[in-house]
Amino acid sequence: MMAQSKEKAFPAGLLIRHDIVHTVLMHTGKSVKLPSARQLADRFGVSQRTAASELANLVEEGWIFGRKGIGYFSNPEKNGWYMRRSRKIAGLGWGDTKNLCYEYNEFALISHIGMALPPSVAYPRMLFVNTVDPDGAGTELRSAGLDAIVWGTPSLKWQKILQNLHRDGIPVVTLLKKTDKVPFIGIDSFEAGRKIARELDWSHPGLVLWCDAHEEYSSPIRKGLQAEMPEPSRFRYVDDPLKMPAELERLVAAGTPPAALYGGRDFAPEIYTRHGLDFFRTTQVISDWSFVRDNPEFHGICHRYPFEKFGATAAEMLRRQFGKQPVSDVILEWEIIKK
Repeated sequence: MMAQSKEKAFPAGLLIRHDIVHTVLMHTGKSVKLPSARQLADRFGVSQRTAASELANLVEEGWIFGRKGIGYFSNPEKNGWYMRRSRKIAGLGWGDTKNLCYEYNEFALISHIGMALPPSVAYPRMLFVNTVDPDGAGTELRSAGLDAIVWGTPSLKWQKILQNLHRDGIPVVTLLKKTDKVPFIGIDSFEAGRKIARELDWSHPGLVLWCDAHEEYSSPIRKGLQAEMPEPSRFRYVDDPLKMPAELERLVAAGTPPAALYGGRDFAPEIYTRHGLDFFRTTQVISDWSFVRDNPEFHGICHRYPFEKFGATAAEMLRRQFGKQPVSDVILEWEIIKK
């Protein structure tokens, strides 16, 4: 029985709805008897009135039908292409799925995976999970009529849920954040940093000035660059993005602009212009490609996710899991672009 605190985290009627719709989806072409309102109330820890109300809603919508004195049954003729179970559905999620908007990289990665799925493997469906409570979230996901799941950067809560689903035989792939015992696609950011270091022109005088706005994302790139630098003493790390403008202003004003810069592309051009310098001609700029992809003035080195390879790799991982074949983790490499 579900505790009352979990009811509040996940509306009781919606929980019953997910459970029954899942049953309908799993039995297309035939009718199966469903639990009574009393049984549902006992199972989910809600009032019998709440359970009966949700059953009535599902009858009205055509998902189920009732026979007086016998009970409720799933409707085998419920229309909708998603009812044809010859089509497998792969749910695509990112983070906690509640993004009001996506960063370019997030949307591009999950979109390329959706586009890479051939019909013989699965059809993609973007996921939005309402539930906050982990148990309720797992139940909601199980009740969504999914045959497989691809999830980007899962939190600890979602890692546990995905582990349980994979353990129960549902094909799962995670992206960019490793989940134990679940197939994983990662990216070698340390090697990207080393490649960037090899692309820099070290004849430029000055420091490499670096600031991580997103430590978890960019620090492995920084460490790879530092490992490959011919003169490690030329590296200066700014640990607070709010301090970056003042540090850059100080160096440019002193006539010693950085040889290379990571972070600060939004305010740096103004600082350089104020001192009579052209930002992109004076300093080698290092950036994620997504931030400068539409900037015709950009001159520097970009690292770009191999979106197409992520898509193809995830599709192949799901195909192998559906076929009960072994699947190994895959670590891809960033694309390094010099402009």
